Amino acid sequence: MTITEKYIQLILPYLSGADGGEVETFTTPEGLIGYRFPCPLCSGFVRTEELRTRQLASLTPYKGSFDYLFRCRRSGSKECRGGAKNFHNFLCFYNPNLFRQYQKELLPRLLTQRGDVQSVSLVRGELVLNQFSNQTIEQSEPSQKSY
Repeated sequence: MTITEKYIQLILPYLSGADGGEVETFTTPEGLIGYRFPCPLCSGFVRTEELRTRQLASLTPYKGSFDYLFRCRRSGSKECRGGAKNFHNFLCFYNPNLFRQYQKELLPRLLTQRGDVQSVSLVRGELVLNQFSNQTIEQSEPSQKSY
């Protein structure tokens, strides 16, 4: 299970909405599993319960990637307008606190996979990047200014 899938599983119970909506799984033509649900960003702006519980939003996986796209066919709020959004952008709107946890868990893995850093650690809530030490750093004496 990828980090993105882990966080999707964390939010799935909440995506059904308070009005008895349901989260439905579907299979893409490539055989990947996606999710349909009432849009949590714009369902509150709809007057009737029947329209609030319609599954007009989806999280659809990319082919050849570990990311998902969020789409809302209703586009009833400014957050869900403008076409598809990556999962991390959707999570930022939907649950900012969970998004911060997602970033802290995802960023170290991305940086070490790219080879930018040797390791990443969390010290007092801050990310510490341990760079590769194959570069020599020359220290120069501080220049003194004359006034």
